[in-house]
Amino acid sequence: MALLAYERLFLRGDLRVVDGEGNVVRTATRMALCRCGHSRNKPYCDLSHEELGFTG
Repeated sequence: MALLAYERLFLRGDLRVVDGEGNVVRTATRMALCRCGHSRNKPYCDLSHEELGFTG
């Protein structure tokens, strides 16, 4: 896992995203998650932070 300064949360490994009922909705070996809260593809990063000037 790497927290890229002022950007997204980047994950590497054998990853699974599960919904509230425990169903696997995505598997991957790399994933970038949104930190700014403005992604149109939550929970994944769509680079919206660049448009907003997010510095969180």
